[in-house]
Amino acid sequence: MLLVTMLCYLFFYTGRHNFGWAVKGMVASLNIPYSTIGWISFCMLIGYAIGQLINGNLADRLSPKLMVVTGAYLSIATNIAISFSYSPVIIMILWGLNGFFQSMAWAPGAKLINNWWHENERGKAFGFYTMAAGFSSAVTYLISIILLQQGIEWRMLFRLPVLLLLVSATIFLFVAKNKPDEHDNLEAKNANGANINWLERYKLVFGNPRFLFTSLSFGFESMARYGLIFWVPVHFLGKNW
Repeated sequence: MLLVTMLCYLFFYTGRHNFGWAVKGMVASLNIPYSTIGWISFCMLIGYAIGQLINGNLADRLSPKLMVVTGAYLSIATNIAISFSYSPVIIMILWGLNGFFQSMAWAPGAKLINNWWHENERGKAFGFYTMAAGFSSAVTYLISIILLQQGIEWRMLFRLPVLLLLVSATIFLFVAKNKPDEHDNLEAKNANGANINWLERYKLVFGNPRFLFTSLSFGFESMARYGLIFWVPVHFLGKNW
């Protein structure tokens, strides 16, 4: 289950980290300023943040496998829709929705891994899961660079890379299982906190100082990370590219 989850997430960023490589062509084609590009990328991050807040909780109540696959397919759909769009406003809305759909992968995937690995081995499993996320950025960058070297237009960057996500998500759909025993039992329900309502769940986590400090730290890290992910490609696609 770990390997197939890693495979799926390995190509998830093809629907998100492709944006920076399409920016230069998008600016020229749509005749929009880079400040508009900044707002478009901002909408994606807002959608992703809202999704993380909601989907982690949903993963404890719904099927993690179906959430990951649904997020993948919807992300593919929004990417393809963007490739046919000529309105910056429509692209902004679609990219914001894509952020929400992309957030349907990480927490549900983590929930699935949590179900399959013993507590003493989860650190190792999550290490490999995180490694797949890191490689996903590298894979998306490599694919985008290869496509640009072939002289394709920016719209194809929203169509071709996500085909790999389509394949990996479909494999995940047919291979992955939510947990070793698909039949729920009372012990599993209690372990998952099924008897705790949504409001109590949020009160528990937001009442934990360690969680809040970790979230704050991760938020600052993400500011730097996504700033580089979105704008480094724009820098390297300059006159000397």
